[in-house]
Amino acid sequence: MNTSIYNNTFLNSLFTAKEFKFIEDMDSDSQKYDSLLKVEIAYRDKIVTFINVLRDKMVKGENFEENESLDDLLKTSQECFDKVNENIKTIQGNKETSDNINKKIVDLLINIDSQIDNMPASKFYDQASNLKDEISAYTEKVESFKPTLEANDSSINAFLDKETVKKYLDSIINIEEEPVIEDEPSDVVKTISEDELNELSENIKEDNDTLLVSEKDSKVYLPYSKEEVLEYLEQYPKQYKSFSDVVNQEFIFPIDFYIKHPIIARFRETYALIRDRESKAIIDAFKMAMDTMFHHDLNPAIIAACKSQKQLEKYITCLEKKKLEEFNDFKIKFEVTPLKA
Repeated sequence: MNTSIYNNTFLNSLFTAKEFKFIEDMDSDSQKYDSLLKVEIAYRDKIVTFINVLRDKMVKGENFEENESLDDLLKTSQECFDKVNENIKTIQGNKETSDNINKKIVDLLINIDSQIDNMPASKFYDQASNLKDEISAYTEKVESFKPTLEANDSSINAFLDKETVKKYLDSIINIEEEPVIEDEPSDVVKTISEDELNELSENIKEDNDTLLVSEKDSKVYLPYSKEEVLEYLEQYPKQYKSFSDVVNQEFIFPIDFYIKHPIIARFRETYALIRDRESKAIIDAFKMAMDTMFHHDLNPAIIAACKSQKQLEKYITCLEKKKLEEFNDFKIKFEVTPLKA
């Protein structure tokens, strides 16, 4: 059976094209919710500030110069405060639901590895059916709240645009706040200078172009380039102090990390390659991870060693054609523990 064809067919049997589009859009949804929350929180901060001004004046027995009573302004302020809190609560709830659906999709794809043990396909269809119901309910909830969100925002903006409100908010915003001095260690803002990077570069003799899977050491040594090591040192100067720090933390792993649960390891490493290194959409990462997780001849450590999707696809092609000698992007060595006599 062609694993790639099997998995794409099976995955397509679980979700419709519309649902795939929903999954693909989840990245932008998460960013959209973050942006909406920032706007609503900014509204709330302004309203709270104005309410405090009103209450201060009421305590002091002062009146506004404008022809509006403090009581009316306070009532409207509190109504807007309730509306902005409703918006924030709903947006946070929608974001949490979206994140939960995302996690359940990952769980579903990982659980499909049980298909290897002849688990009934109906189990996955039932799980997918529940997920589809959640997607439908979530979409309906989001759509039904849109008019309320727009109406609430319209009322809030109208209130904040009132001359009475703008006048007092502007006067408060223009007051300079004293700078906050945080008590942090002096090396918090430490960076590596260009000269230091050049010196480190000279000390790194050459690239490591070999993937070593060592049963003797119970470790996997991933290939790396000088540029990769220097990039870690430059971007994370607090976390890595030397070349060896980067190599030990980022390119050497326990062998069990890859071989203890190979199906899950293949999914995890492929997903990370497509999603993180290639910066592609979640659904693209899912589909590629689904293709590789059932590829029993594919060592998960090799996926981890690949720097790009193109490199991984090249290796898989050579593997399927039984022409691994044609793969020359990096060397692959297996160090096997000698059998005892």
